[in-house]
Amino acid sequence: MGKGLVLWRRRPRRRVWGPLLAALLAVCCWQRARLRAGTLALAARADAALAEHLLPGYAARLEALQGEAFDLRLRLAAAADTEA
Repeated sequence: MGKGLVLWRRRPRRRVWGPLLAALLAVCCWQRARLRAGTLALAARADAALAEHLLPGYAARLEALQGEAFDLRLRLAAAADTEA
């Protein structure tokens, strides 16, 4: 075959899409994590507000009980260390 008239010629590909898509995926994952954290914080605030509305003093009692449970866990861990 001769050279003839060339109507189509393959151009060399540039590798631009790979890094661009990787950067886009990273940004989407980061935004999704931020959105999830914001949603969880908003749900926790709404839950606390609803609980306080339905049972006044609930949040203060819950916080006191959680503090007491934390102190008991610390004492238990210290006792386990001294026993070992």
